[in-house]
Amino acid sequence: MEGISDSILIPVAGIDEDYPYGLRYHYEDPLLLASLEKKGMLFPILLTPVGGRNILVSGHKRHFHASRKKWEKIPACLIQERFSERELFFFSLYSNWGQNFSELDRMEALRKAEKVFSLSREEILEAVMPAMGMPAHRGILEEYRRVGELAPEIHAHIQRKNLAFRGTSSLGRFSRAEQIFLAQKVFHCMHLTASQLSQLAEWLLDLAKSRKTSLERILDENLLQQTLSNPSLDPRMRGEKFFVLVRSLRYPRISHEEERFRRIRGQFEEEQEIQLGRPEGFESEGLLLRARLKDREGLGRVLSFLARHREKFESFFKEG
Repeated sequence: MEGISDSILIPVAGIDEDYPYGLRYHYEDPLLLASLEKKGMLFPILLTPVGGRNILVSGHKRHFHASRKKWEKIPACLIQERFSERELFFFSLYSNWGQNFSELDRMEALRKAEKVFSLSREEILEAVMPAMGMPAHRGILEEYRRVGELAPEIHAHIQRKNLAFRGTSSLGRFSRAEQIFLAQKVFHCMHLTASQLSQLAEWLLDLAKSRKTSLERILDENLLQQTLSNPSLDPRMRGEKFFVLVRSLRYPRISHEEERFRRIRGQFEEEQEIQLGRPEGFESEGLLLRARLKDREGLGRVLSFLARHREKFESFFKEG
């Protein structure tokens, strides 16, 4: 390519470890490392000389691993023409066309495009997002921007897959201190789906507002602490249980009704003639009884069912 030198061997120690044009949130790549150790570096990295320093434009993950493995030299090509920082950013971006990007990689690349290289929203939509395999949608861009503004401790849990990227933007309604608190005291030990995370954020904020108290005080609830510290639960089960408990704090009446309904329905799981249902959202009292009557004999069996289990139903209504 015109303006770029042939491949030469460059001392690894002479390459700047600051990655201004890097597009990744995280540079470790076990599969790439295995390939490098087996086959060596097959493709040269791309450098631009600036003030006596060799600045990486492309090949950040390869350099990252070469540096940590203390390789002496690696193949590199030098950009001999002078380009603006924005142009070098696009060099980096388009040299990674078709590569796999994690959600956090995309977040970091979009952040740099806007905050570091001052690309306009239209430039990001039209040139940056498609290069990373993303639909050029304003709503998607806004979600990545909101997640990018969260505390790094939240990003770390996305990296560890404790939190789903989708839904994490809901945590932007918490202060930075509250985000860090949640990351350190709650999210470190559970897995939450995007929908669970969005709901939890809403419920915890509602509880803090209605009780006029802090997030820390709410999470001091005994059952919540027991769930967070229970060693017998795996992260997914712990997340499920924590989700249910916070919901019960936010909607105590509905949670109480659901528990009553589960108990009585469990007593009739083998019955064929009749099914027990619940009013939607428990907005009205009682139970829904569903039966399909085809003939007089069916009617008789349903009436017999109700007679046999009258005490159970009376106990249910007394408890309510």
